[in-house]
Amino acid sequence: CGADPNPFRPFLGFGDITQLDNKAGSSYHALQTQLRRSIGALQLNVSYTYSHSIDDASDGGVFGDGGILNAFDFRAFRASSNFDERHLFKVSYVYDLPFFKGSGMANRLIGGWQLSGIAGWETGTPFSVYNGAANPDNAGLGKRWCRSVLCRHYLRPAPECPSV
Repeated sequence: CGADPNPFRPFLGFGDITQLDNKAGSSYHALQTQLRRSIGALQLNVSYTYSHSIDDASDGGVFGDGGILNAFDFRAFRASSNFDERHLFKVSYVYDLPFFKGSGMANRLIGGWQLSGIAGWETGTPFSVYNGAANPDNAGLGKRWCRSVLCRHYLRPAPECPSV
């Protein structure tokens, strides 16, 4: 064969064939547990989740920087998601403050306060959701959206809308 790539081409006589589909596959499995307990004026909630997220596109995969390693085996891209968090532990509480619990106008006006909080611990790589595109028009509506919503909202004529 030498340097001749034709024996390895699925369609002889054709060079590169580029095709990009907007599709991906994912699955999510989880075991969730929760414990709720009231102790006097304290309400306590403790929850734990063991989960696994698997996909074939969150690392870029077909759409990202790596390109296609094997166009005949897309399942080769399947792995743990970039945002996979295996262990999640959350604690929340609500405590009814014991002040102004009696009868009377002062108790009705300034009573009934609560102290609450939520704390959480999780494993996995932290990530942020962002849109790195220069055009933030994720809906694909372009100028039509600008004319019907933005310009009407800001009382600008349609020609002053930014081009998409």
